[in-house]
Amino acid sequence: MPFIDSQIYLTIITAIVCVIAVMPFIERRIWWIRAFDFVRIQGFVLALLLLLIAPFFLGALTAVDYVMLALIAACLVLQTYYLFPYTRWHTKEVADFNETDCQSRFKLMISNVLMKNDHYSALVDLVNEQQPDVLVCMETNQAWHEALQELSSDYPHRISQPNERMYGMHVFSKFPLSDVQVNHLVQDFVPSVHVCIDIHGNQVLAHFMHPAPPSPSENEESTERDAELMALARKLNGITEPLLMTGDLNDVPWSKPLRAFKRISGLHDVRVGRCSLNTFHAGIPLLRWPLDHVFVSRHFQLINIQRHKLTGSDHFSVTAELALITDEALADKRQSKTQDQSYADEVLAEQNVSEQDVPE
Repeated sequence: MPFIDSQIYLTIITAIVCVIAVMPFIERRIWWIRAFDFVRIQGFVLALLLLLIAPFFLGALTAVDYVMLALIAACLVLQTYYLFPYTRWHTKEVADFNETDCQSRFKLMISNVLMKNDHYSALVDLVNEQQPDVLVCMETNQAWHEALQELSSDYPHRISQPNERMYGMHVFSKFPLSDVQVNHLVQDFVPSVHVCIDIHGNQVLAHFMHPAPPSPSENEESTERDAELMALARKLNGITEPLLMTGDLNDVPWSKPLRAFKRISGLHDVRVGRCSLNTFHAGIPLLRWPLDHVFVSRHFQLINIQRHKLTGSDHFSVTAELALITDEALADKRQSKTQDQSYADEVLAEQNVSEQDVPE
């Protein structure tokens, strides 16, 4: 390969690597800017490959080459900073299961079924195989509502919110549910479910959400999604009871909104210290990121978390087996930062939403 061509190619790809790394820091909520939040893993892989192979395609290195290689290395370090928590070398936020501390245990399953998917039996078969105690389905319309009635005998406690705009939600539980509230916090076609689950006599406050993403076909900005997350975070701040929050949040865990959500709410991400557990897009391995989340309070330990292929869906389903512990873990010393609260104030004000809109 001619030297000059190699340098041109290196320059172009270096520019791409730098754009992927830097764009998430732009304080704009336009959908195409926020899309760069999603591709940190891809940016990391591209930077690493480029750093490894570039020297072999260049002749004698010039000052310009060294500058570009330094930029690639800097981008690699930056991406590593954000991705490292989602590896097994990082300290876990949710402790591993310790049977001596266990008060009760249960299995949660979340599944974005893809509304147009008509492989209804695939989900029923997966549920029968995994036997979750609590099942949360998203993108469920009336056709899915009717198909899921097959599960009714095993799940006597149910919440059904079908709709035809890809934001329907169904909750199936083997445990009693109380204080059930369905809210439309920001957009009238996007429900969120807030409920108290009686798990073997232990009351767990659960919140199931599926906010609309920033995209040209949905919301041109991320404000609606972010406002929904910030309203819930503010509501959960300071609550001492066991808390569970899960769903397809249409955001990645290293983004500014979800990092602020964790710090304000005090919840912990079961992924941290384990894996990124990429759940979307199930059919495109090179474009895959973690959109389906499980957050819990310090009252929980993690027994197991897995993803499962669901025929016809663009998401993997996720099962998380959790244990409620007898004594609370060490006090959570994390505190929200001033910029987190300022960010929450800003997006909530834009959507005229507050934590008071979230049910108790």
